[in-house]
Amino acid sequence: MAKYIGAKILGVDVDKASSSVQEHPLGLRVQAIDSTYGVREYEYVKAGAAVAATDAVRADHAEEDLSVMPVEAADLPIRGVAHVAINDNEFAFIVVEGAVLVKAAATVVAGQPAVPTATAGTLDDTAATAAGALAHAAGVGATFLSTTASGTATVLLK
Repeated sequence: MAKYIGAKILGVDVDKASSSVQEHPLGLRVQAIDSTYGVREYEYVKAGAAVAATDAVRADHAEEDLSVMPVEAADLPIRGVAHVAINDNEFAFIVVEGAVLVKAAATVVAGQPAVPTATAGTLDDTAATAAGALAHAAGVGATFLSTTASGTATVLLK
């Protein structure tokens, strides 16, 4: 379980599985210390589509609330990374700042920017288009901290 820093908020569990009941205000941000990755910032969101653990997510603009869904195109800004699975129309925290494990393309290089791909929830270190580079700049900044291992890599969100 994560150790919380900053303001204490009763009932917050950033590692809790998704829930069909909204337990906190959407957009609530908390900081906690993860035993593996250190200090991270989390945001409470609703899934506009099913999200797997380690999926990079983007805003779901079809919804009026703070819904997210897996990134699925190179020109979409990253909102964060799901560290737990979130069922469609359920609520959970995502990581928006700090180090986190993310789905990654077959070969990525540590130190390179992480950008969305056409593969749902997956990041790569190659901005195939100018639009991809703009999406990286417009969303949460992400840089790979490791190379790919078993389809995932560690990324730093800023």
